[in-house]
Amino acid sequence: MRNLKTVILFSAVFIVFSSLIRERNFVPILVKNDNTVFFKGTEIELNKLCDTSKVFIDNPYNSPYLHKKRLDTIEFFGEIYTSRVLVSLACERETQYEVYLSVQNEIERAYNEIRNELALEHFRKNYNQLSVEKQKSIDKIYPKIISEAEPMWWYQERGINPNIFWF
Repeated sequence: MRNLKTVILFSAVFIVFSSLIRERNFVPILVKNDNTVFFKGTEIELNKLCDTSKVFIDNPYNSPYLHKKRLDTIEFFGEIYTSRVLVSLACERETQYEVYLSVQNEIERAYNEIRNELALEHFRKNYNQLSVEKQKSIDKIYPKIISEAEPMWWYQERGINPNIFWF
């Protein structure tokens, strides 16, 4: 009974939270049983996940097909457009753990590369060479918001249709 309450609470929070996030700012990444990776519902090769994620997170040309940027005032940068992407990573039960970790690493690498590129462009130093204050400013421009969703099998074992959470 307690697990059902947890699922209901999680579902309610997710529905409210997802209604606050524009659909175009939400990036579901799913790793299937056969270890195929899907980025926003489209199959993608693992070696292209980092570059695809970078384009989506950065949205350099403010494309209406990518996430919507928001104009903020950030210390050391002044007024600048910031990213508000929610990456939701989930896997199915038979996904190989190594593949799941590789997907996590590619997402992490995308954020690290984007942050480092901005640090080099603006401060002419690598991100990890910046002061903590400057790193925090860059983190505000590209906040890393990653949700590791419950695995698909977790919902299936409880008789819940996991597809209600995916576009």
